[in-house]
Amino acid sequence: MLRCAQKVSLKIEVFLLSVFRIKGVYRAKSKKIPFAKEIKALKETHAIENVLSLIGSKHKVPRKFIKITEISQIQDEDITDPVLKSLTSELSRI
Repeated sequence: MLRCAQKVSLKIEVFLLSVFRIKGVYRAKSKKIPFAKEIKALKETHAIENVLSLIGSKHKVPRKFIKITEISQIQDEDITDPVLKSLTSELSRI
């Protein structure tokens, strides 16, 4: 329990999120289906993990059937996903 006389030191870290565009193909039955996702993440590895998780859960595809062909970090102006674009513009105003 904190008392008024005690000093509390807080460590505040600022994390800058980047937007990544990830393109690839996943196999569903006998078809190869292309995809492109835009993900906001700290690092490229976090964005890859997020895409693998999203496609795997949404389309019931095992990770071994998901092939990522291209990963690129994009600027805020190049975002095409409307939800991500509005979220990014709101965060930049803060």
